[in-house]
Amino acid sequence: MPVKAKLRIGVGVVAICAVMVFLFLRTGRGQLVSWDKGELAASEQAYYVKKLSEVIDAWQKAGKKAQHDSEGRITEEYGVYLVIDTSRPALWIEENGEVIPEYRVELPGRVKWRLKHAAEDVRELQGQIRLKIRGVTSRRQYQEMFHLLGVGPKRRHIYARFSTSEVESESGPTTPLLSVARPGGRKSRDSYDSVIVSEAEYSRFLEQRRAAGNNGKERFVERPGAKNWSRWLKVEKRLYRQLEEKVIDGGWSMVHLRVNAGPDYKSARAVANGRKGGFINKLFGRYTEALACVRIDYLGDDIWYASTRFESVVVGLGRVVPLDMEFVVSGSAKVSRGEYDRWLKKGRKFQADAVQRKLTQ
Repeated sequence: MPVKAKLRIGVGVVAICAVMVFLFLRTGRGQLVSWDKGELAASEQAYYVKKLSEVIDAWQKAGKKAQHDSEGRITEEYGVYLVIDTSRPALWIEENGEVIPEYRVELPGRVKWRLKHAAEDVRELQGQIRLKIRGVTSRRQYQEMFHLLGVGPKRRHIYARFSTSEVESESGPTTPLLSVARPGGRKSRDSYDSVIVSEAEYSRFLEQRRAAGNNGKERFVERPGAKNWSRWLKVEKRLYRQLEEKVIDGGWSMVHLRVNAGPDYKSARAVANGRKGGFINKLFGRYTEALACVRIDYLGDDIWYASTRFESVVVGLGRVVPLDMEFVVSGSAKVSRGEYDRWLKKGRKFQADAVQRKLTQ
């Protein structure tokens, strides 16, 4: 065979292989979910949307517990701050000058973060910002709203909108237009001050506490059952990532994920949605949808078991199919192959026994 013919065949084979690899990667098969580089993963978006709401909600609830005067103004001894740093980036709650580790969230560094403050005017806040709730009477609240937006390398976003009494968070595949509307109304003479804390004010607070010899014994920020809660926080990220990997293993792309821990932080429920469609179907916006309802239980030794075995999926009319998954995840270390199988068997028995107990009650 002539050399030129061989060359053409070789080039053709390489081109075909390249196309196949491209299509293979586009389907997501065989890929692990990365939270360290590239575009935001769907599970990553779901995790940070949940964490933003949890931290802000805890800050809001703490304000309701604080002592206040006849006009609803919180006394100066109250030292709970929500801190947002768009340069690090991170957000956390401080109480009496100390960071509460369970309420500290390191945000994705490859994401561009912006924080806007909307009151009588709209302005962007830079660097580290502290916020402190000033009072508990609704009609005296200064009408201000905060908008925190993170945009990934390929325009996927994480977004939270909040005030002293409400919080909404969401994520999506494209960057929203951050057209921030003014909340309306002006600061009246009876209104509380803005929740934004200056560096000078914060320094005075710390000096006053030191002078009074008060090391901050008062606690206003809720801390759920410490041991179980800490154990859950250790595994949470890995659990979100593993859920998306299982969706991808089934040949789907994850489009939605919701995870809710139980009140004792020893169990949880997750709902994962997947989607896929051929090239022609995608052109016309036609997809097949998958749905997984996952039960998650703590087995001991930092091991959690997740399965769809005992969670029924009600599928209506349309292109929706149930998605099955089962896995074990550790909050501290990788589980060896032999141990993995042993924990799978233990998890199956644990959930089967729980279902049986419920049926016989």
